[in-house]
Amino acid sequence: MITEVSEPEAVTAAQAKGQSESVMRAAAEGTLKSRQWSQSSKSNLGGIAWTEKHEGVFWYSGQYAWIKKYKNKTGWHECDLGQSVGYSISVKKCSQPAGHERGFDLYDRFQVHLILKQIPLKTSQCMLVHPNGDGTLARTADCR
Repeated sequence: MITEVSEPEAVTAAQAKGQSESVMRAAAEGTLKSRQWSQSSKSNLGGIAWTEKHEGVFWYSGQYAWIKKYKNKTGWHECDLGQSVGYSISVKKCSQPAGHERGFDLYDRFQVHLILKQIPLKTSQCMLVHPNGDGTLARTADCR
């Protein structure tokens, strides 16, 4: 499993102009930031390689992290970004936490399907990242 995380990007005071007082203050102090991340899982089933990927952006303020709209900023989380040649990937659950929290899980539960010599093969997998209010990603592990 490979997890990549961008460097933090600060929201500038100019970008925060006209928003709530707490957002403008956090931007002026340099504490309102975002990070983009991606996580991919690669393996093979029946000798055919497969890849699944999920990615997103989360915002954080030192205390809270969020992907849904909070303090006029919105992050995102997408699944089903793998590549398929000779197999199919079926996403069973792509988490979408609501609101803001001190930390939350973003996960991608999926199944890989392959028919090899008229024998159906499948495996269930899950990838997880856990954004925190301080901008770190914790528990970037398999979530079986």
